[in-house]
Amino acid sequence: MERSIIDLLINKCGIHRLVNDSMNYAEYKELTALKQKVYDKLFETLSKEQKGLMKKYEDLESDAHVIYEEAYFRLGVKTGVRLTAECMFD
Repeated sequence: MERSIIDLLINKCGIHRLVNDSMNYAEYKELTALKQKVYDKLFETLSKEQKGLMKKYEDLESDAHVIYEEAYFRLGVKTGVRLTAECMFD
């Protein structure tokens, strides 16, 4: 659906900001910094060819993660709407 309400929530209304505000940001920031430190240490050990493959892998992994997260969000919204409709018309 090109103009779905879910697309508007994800892309126009800043749902990511709302999620970030609702989570433990300090813990997330600490974990992200640690993850980056380990990544940097590992990346230094790779050859030029391996670095290229690693970057390509990261891009593909990121794209797949976005698809997964949006599907998860859509399913959550649809489930909430169905629950609301069932409660209203039961």
